[in-house]
Amino acid sequence: MPGRRPPPRLVVIIGAGPVGLLAATFLGSQGVACLLLDGPAPSRVGLDGPGLDGPGLDGPGAALAEDPARDRALAALGLPAAQTAGELTRLLSERLALLPHIERLSGVTVHGWSPAKRMAHLSITRDGQPETLRAFWILACDGPAGLRTRAPGPSVRWRTERVFWLGGAARGTPALDAGLIDARDLAWKLAFALPGLLDPELLLGSYAVERAQPPGPRGRLPPGPLCRPPHGGAVLPAVPVRVSDDATWPVDALLGGGFARVTRPGPRPPDPPTAALLARLGASTLLVSRAPPTAPGAAAWCFDPSGALDPLADTDVVLRPDRRVWGATSGLAAQEDGRATQEG
Repeated sequence: MPGRRPPPRLVVIIGAGPVGLLAATFLGSQGVACLLLDGPAPSRVGLDGPGLDGPGLDGPGAALAEDPARDRALAALGLPAAQTAGELTRLLSERLALLPHIERLSGVTVHGWSPAKRMAHLSITRDGQPETLRAFWILACDGPAGLRTRAPGPSVRWRTERVFWLGGAARGTPALDAGLIDARDLAWKLAFALPGLLDPELLLGSYAVERAQPPGPRGRLPPGPLCRPPHGGAVLPAVPVRVSDDATWPVDALLGGGFARVTRPGPRPPDPPTAALLARLGASTLLVSRAPPTAPGAAAWCFDPSGALDPLADTDVVLRPDRRVWGATSGLAAQEDGRATQEG
């Protein structure tokens, strides 16, 4: 029908540099439809150009500093570690091209955004023509010289109504590696919030809270609704584990990309509300044995020679998709219900 407005987009990502590409790839791999906006010209890594959030490098061939957190985020997508910013962009672009839920528009200049009822309006120019996009959620991944320069606010920002800020767009300075962690953190929260698998405000509200707080020893986050004692907020050690006499795997490879329960073999069944919660979230289960597995094909079993997983398995915990501990399995759903009742 001529003149009919296109429907609003679920998620619009501004910036097709590494941060925007990683956010789009994580969301697309979870089946979340996204529109990725690329700038009017290819951007150079390290410059505040359209579509880029770089680390202050001289160009795409410059070497990236070692960062286990970045490598782990890539490994979660089945991608190898990148040595340069250009390689990182290439790896993510190639993976993104395989995802049917992602649409990518190039030659886009973003002029600003404005709030609207239950969504936001984004003013852009594409191929010289002005357009207005409607979106339920916007992810600004276009660096410190992008949308934030046309949206006055605090020097460090994480969320403004329906706009989330990542990387340099959040901090006001180039922040590639921090931005990649922003992207992974926000992507899993959006992926579980949008279909209502968990309380949307709990998940989306935690983005600003968790990213604004400096991690403690070993990168552990302070206690909160998604980081419950005794181990809540701790990062799962990225250790190799044995799954048979002659096979060793990275522990992440056994967990999948979603929620996971880490416990000992022969665990007690969780209480019915928690069992229903884990089933709704599609949580996997990893059984950490006290001795090397002896039965071939016991795929859910593993043995950690380092002992780093033992405290978590002994407690019986649930991991978030970002491989941080949510909390103890026992009573997890009851705690969630209590939090919702208090806030409601």
